[in-house]
Amino acid sequence: MSIFSFVKRLFGSPNRVSAEEFVTGRRTSDIVVDVRTSAEFSRGHIAGARNIGVRAADFETQVERLMRTSRDDDVRVYLYCRSGARSGRAARALEARGLEQVFNAGAIGRLEAAGADVRR
Repeated sequence: MSIFSFVKRLFGSPNRVSAEEFVTGRRTSDIVVDVRTSAEFSRGHIAGARNIGVRAADFETQVERLMRTSRDDDVRVYLYCRSGARSGRAARALEARGLEQVFNAGAIGRLEAAGADVRR
């Protein structure tokens, strides 16, 4: 790992995608993770999303397991929450573990406004 990559992982922002990029660029094989609490998830979530709360003790392990069980070698993981803050922290934690195909999709409200299917 280069010094630039190391510094980016420590201090840089995680891979961020706009709501429009999420809606138009997401593949069916990609994994979508709602990092909010289960109560928040039950009030509305992106169709097909998995709920893994960022505060769960084994959050990183659960996401890694999802990636390993995927049939797509180039699987991408999109994270979202209420405002984009928790999903940003989660993306940084996963990147620090060496996961590269992790993207912060931001706030569920913006995703819905861009056309994402939200189930209530």
